[in-house]
Amino acid sequence: MRPMRTFWASRASLQRASSPLVSR
Repeated sequence: MRPMRTFWASRASLQRASSPLVSR
């Protein structure tokens, strides 16, 4: 498993959860 994949997945998850917060 590559660490980059986890890094990208973690970033996408954070952006998705932050999306509604930032939109507000």
